[in-house]
Amino acid sequence: MSASTGAPPTQAARARAFVARHRTQIGAGAAALVAVVLLVVALSSSGKDQAAPAPSESAVVVATRLVPRGSTLDGRVEAGSLRVRHVASDRVASGAVTSLAALHGKVAAADIRPGAQVTAADLSSDVDGLPSQLKGAHRAVTVPIDRAHGMVGDVSVGDRVDVYASFQLTGADGRPHPVLKTLARDVEVLRAPTAADSGGDDPKTAAQVTLDLGSNTAAQAAFTADYGKLWIVARPAVGAASPAPRSVTLSSLLGALAKGNG
Repeated sequence: MSASTGAPPTQAARARAFVARHRTQIGAGAAALVAVVLLVVALSSSGKDQAAPAPSESAVVVATRLVPRGSTLDGRVEAGSLRVRHVASDRVASGAVTSLAALHGKVAAADIRPGAQVTAADLSSDVDGLPSQLKGAHRAVTVPIDRAHGMVGDVSVGDRVDVYASFQLTGADGRPHPVLKTLARDVEVLRAPTAADSGGDDPKTAAQVTLDLGSNTAAQAAFTADYGKLWIVARPAVGAASPAPRSVTLSSLLGALAKGNG
């Protein structure tokens, strides 16, 4: 009889098989655990990226020059004192105005400093803007000017100017005696003509400028507009000095020229 070939495995063989099966299961479990960890890390990184995006920009209205309290904002927009700028969204002020159209018919409820964002709190519906800009004995006076004397198109709302008055007088000798007098220095322009205004000599069609003057000087400016000529002279925006003489006549001018020529 032939020997049997189906002898049962020994206990040692069964132990080796058990160990091999568990090693395989442990390896598969470890691989799955590593995959889960990697997935969690990836999702965590993705979540961080979404929580802190690169800052976007938003449109806001910003003052490029000082806008005094009570200013009519339509005029300040025309003068370029208020412009739309784009800033990082996380730097937008609370209640910031986002378009120039929102300023139509409004006045400044408080001084708006250069570089500041215009907010809803800065706006007022009080369209009577000129009186609210004046203090004490100051008056707003509107006078007609021609293009050359009034710097039509070159002087804007909020600019500071000097104001001269010139007259052609006739002396007792019948000869002309021209004189120019400094009426006021460092005057604020409340309203200014644009380059499109005619600036002609006819008061009915001439360009007009509104100035913030003391009450006495306002009367002198009105008189000069009727019987003489007004000069509007632009001042430096910063650090302006006032070296001009109070008055100039033909004799004083010739004397100054003579001294200048040695």
